[in-house]
Amino acid sequence: MGAPEKGILTVMKSGTKILIVEDEPLVAMMLEMYLSDMGMDVIDVVSDVDDALSAIENGDPEFVTLDVSLDGGKRCDPIAERLIARSIPFVFSSGNPYAPDPWADHGMLPKPFTMKEVETLLERY
Repeated sequence: MGAPEKGILTVMKSGTKILIVEDEPLVAMMLEMYLSDMGMDVIDVVSDVDDALSAIENGDPEFVTLDVSLDGGKRCDPIAERLIARSIPFVFSSGNPYAPDPWADHGMLPKPFTMKEVETLLERY
């Protein structure tokens, strides 16, 4: 067995606790599968603002993937603010390829995405 390829496991340790905030069930399922295959510990998958805020407080995630537009047409702003306040790193996911202001410095995972795109984006964390 050779050395592992450079990738997410060389940056984020295997078992990193990840919260997925995504309102599209197929996208959430695919992202959960990708992250699990990379050795991450997906602690919860939620689809709305209230559940996300609760999961942040109760699940103690180490990293979050955050859909910009959630159930009921609500935006992710209160979730992003809570993550910043708790110093939890996160990336946005959206069909729109630009992160919403004022968080443009956070990564953007444009939909649709591949497992390689997920890994490449998360390598910076």
